[in-house]
Amino acid sequence: MLEKAPSKSLLLLTQILLIATMLLSYAAGVYAQDDVDEFSAKYSEFVNRFANLIVFLIDEVSAALLKIAKAIYSLMALAGLLMWATGFHYRTGRNLIISSVILSIFVECIYPVI
Repeated sequence: MLEKAPSKSLLLLTQILLIATMLLSYAAGVYAQDDVDEFSAKYSEFVNRFANLIVFLIDEVSAALLKIAKAIYSLMALAGLLMWATGFHYRTGRNLIISSVILSIFVECIYPVI
């Protein structure tokens, strides 16, 4: 039995569908890559902003803790000096003065180096 050859219109339709399929797959690949690049850029921007926020918060908390520590060792020294000078719990006053000196050395000299 002889098979009938495909018609020219069927060959033309097949070629058009093949070309359309190739173009669509290429376009989808290009747009998909653009979407991936856009997502990657936005994700990187988000991560960078989040990291900057964390660094900013750590710096602010550190500055606040330094101010609090300075106020604490000043008040400790003042309270210790008053207690020691008046003779009211002179040992506690002396210990407060020594502790405030140690805290001030840490806050002013050691902590900035860390």
